[in-house]
Amino acid sequence: MDTMYFTGMQTEFGNSLEMKLRRLLRSSGYFQSISEGQLVALKVHVGERENLAYLNPNFAAVGQLSG
Repeated sequence: MDTMYFTGMQTEFGNSLEMKLRRLLRSSGYFQSISEGQLVALKVHVGERENLAYLNPNFAAVGQLSG
């Protein structure tokens, strides 16, 4: 069975969605599964008003998230 990773969308000062996404990707081992320069596909969604349950295109800069 595959492992599923989850993070809540509720934020608080010092624990932004970007920070939560960074931790989720690090703990999942996502960055170890791709090599530098390799092309990957990310499905993103432009979202809808007051709905945060999607990957915002602003977070799709994977190279920046790995730092």
